[in-house]
Amino acid sequence: MSSFRGTDQFLTCLEPIGEKKLYELKRTDDVLVKAEGRKHGEFGEQRSICLLRLFLQYLEREGHQLPFKWEWLEVPYVREKDQYYLTQPEFEDFVGKMADTFYGLRDRLLYELLWSTGLRIGEALAIEMKDISFEDKDIFVHTEKGGEGDKVYISERLDFWLKKYIEKKKAQEVVYDVCSHLFVNFWLGDIKKLDKINARKNLLAYRKKFGITKKLDHPSFRRGFATNVIEQGAHIKEVQYLCRHTSERTTLRAYVKFDKVKVRNVHNRIYSQEPKNYALEALLKSVGSQNKDE
Repeated sequence: MSSFRGTDQFLTCLEPIGEKKLYELKRTDDVLVKAEGRKHGEFGEQRSICLLRLFLQYLEREGHQLPFKWEWLEVPYVREKDQYYLTQPEFEDFVGKMADTFYGLRDRLLYELLWSTGLRIGEALAIEMKDISFEDKDIFVHTEKGGEGDKVYISERLDFWLKKYIEKKKAQEVVYDVCSHLFVNFWLGDIKKLDKINARKNLLAYRKKFGITKKLDHPSFRRGFATNVIEQGAHIKEVQYLCRHTSERTTLRAYVKFDKVKVRNVHNRIYSQEPKNYALEALLKSVGSQNKDE
């Protein structure tokens, strides 16, 4: 191999070392790679070094002699990403402002679904009419990332909005063709499934229209769902199942968020109680047992 550029594994982040021969590579060249990575955002440095490490691992597996161990390349530390989520009052305020039109009902149902089931946006948009069972009160999920659960549950509130929207959808389909998907768009005499791009545009438009300053995206509803469920007393394993995660670590790390004020209140509630006099309790217990013996 004459240079890095000559391999199929070459990517843009490795441009600064693209013309180097393998034996010319130095450990200090990671500075060049990190500089290139910074062009791609806050987490670019970390991703570029991870890419270089993976690339060197690939070369090692292919039998090439590396000038230094790839483990010596330290991955830069970056702060944890800010995870935004909706609280219950914020959600109620948001959906309460939506219009009672077809598209208003459609979008409200989408947000009610994300909020009360924790579905990913792709999973929600993939729902077809045949996936909904009002009798069993559940919806079949076309799961994107694995996990145990393949169904989500229909609450009484979600049941109301589902039926109201489906009634409007059927009225529209009298004029247009019938679409098997739950969430649809009517455009120029045609009916199509609502896609992620248009769903995101709609959410951004609502955020601007309602004057919401807090960052709002579709994962905000999913994180809000997980946080709300665990605050209501659900066990972490139950939340993991509802979110369809393969590990509870994912649930805790990326989805369950805590309000610091609530954490302080919980701590005070537990540890601000009147302390017990354990010595007195032990003495009374001892006296009681002696009386029994007599």
